[in-house]
Amino acid sequence: MAIKNRKYPNLKLIHHSDRGFQYYNPKYTEFAEKNGIIMSMTGQYDPYENAVAERINRTLKYEYGLKQTLKNTLLAQKMTEEAVFIYNNLELILVLN
Repeated sequence: MAIKNRKYPNLKLIHHSDRGFQYYNPKYTEFAEKNGIIMSMTGQYDPYENAVAERINRTLKYEYGLKQTLKNTLLAQKMTEEAVFIYNNLELILVLN
């Protein structure tokens, strides 16, 4: 579905997963390479790591306005830094206002 619906077919896709053995399968990794998919896996064999990453992504997208497509990488980085700063300092910001 990601391959079929991608907006930028000339760019690589990133597939993030836990370290499940199905993602190490030679047929799957060969398929990924042929289709320009970069494999990304959790740091340790802990399926809950992925849930934390998904929660952070959801928070950035829906609570800090990063859901829209950003054409400029520098703008995306700046918005992400600001969102992380706000998230980490929300209590301080509320006190100062």
